[in-house]
Amino acid sequence: MIDRMRRSRRAILLAGNRGNWMKFLTKSLLCSAVLAAGVAQAGVPAVERTQYFNAAAHCQASLSKFDDALRKRPLAVQNEGTTSVFVTCAIPTQGQVQGLEVYVSSQDGSDAPVACTAVTGWHGGTNYYATKVTDTAYGYGGFFWNASDFVEGATEFPTSFLAMSCKLAPGTGLNDFWLHYSETVG
Repeated sequence: MIDRMRRSRRAILLAGNRGNWMKFLTKSLLCSAVLAAGVAQAGVPAVERTQYFNAAAHCQASLSKFDDALRKRPLAVQNEGTTSVFVTCAIPTQGQVQGLEVYVSSQDGSDAPVACTAVTGWHGGTNYYATKVTDTAYGYGGFFWNASDFVEGATEFPTSFLAMSCKLAPGTGLNDFWLHYSETVG
């Protein structure tokens, strides 16, 4: 008899408060999940990584009139024309961007100028620009952008949207991109 009374009291309590009980249980589980995720993320340090890729996959002529002079090879996007051409590159990013290295070359090993402007941001948003010029001395050259190139004193890029436009002199090309970033892995 006592056992039967316990079961009926329990059934009444559960039936009367089922909606409140479900809300309480849902909120409790949600709070536990959020706290667990926060604790897991707080204890995990950011991991420094580098992503490597070639220009042929991410660069194209900025105008169709430059297409005839531009050759996309497996190892470079090369200007094989007799005048300078402009190339636009969309840089795939991941995590928090720390830096970007871009390597250029000259087909014949001559010392030719290459100018590139990196831009962070998106159309209609706040954008930051940083222009660099290098010569392909001994056939090779390169650029490095870090956060302070865009915003003085910054240690992180303003956004993870990153692109660049380059003016390639005749015989020069874009070769390799090295994207340095950090991400929390946990």
